[in-house]
Amino acid sequence: MNNESEAPQESPEGQPDSAIMQRTVHIPFPENFAYANCCAFAIGQMEIRLGFAEAIQTGKAISKVGVVMPPEAAAVLALVLLQQVHIYEANFGEIRHPAWKAMKAGQPFDEIRKNILLKGNAGIPPEESPAEELPEK
Repeated sequence: MNNESEAPQESPEGQPDSAIMQRTVHIPFPENFAYANCCAFAIGQMEIRLGFAEAIQTGKAISKVGVVMPPEAAAVLALVLLQQVHIYEANFGEIRHPAWKAMKAGQPFDEIRKNILLKGNAGIPPEESPAEELPEK
């Protein structure tokens, strides 16, 4: 998360009067990138885990890379990513994914998720997937 300013922020109430300083950090691009068209999430009290994969036509996903980050970094990533998607649309046109279009139209997320799952356009989270029935012997 690249921040352009180095501005002091106010300390939270009840804390010592030390200033919190934001710093600009240059983040170089890695030498290698992995293609991913889907992502799984796991949320814990101290971290958020993202598992990126490539979904293929057989309905399986090939795991590519995982990232673990603190919730604060995930929140900033979400804000920056949303900003980048808006820039993408301004330069290249609207993203056609039905969930994205519904969200932009103001539809509640739970309703979007339910509609997508019913139409089969998204994976079902592991905790909601039906138990596999074993063949009878």
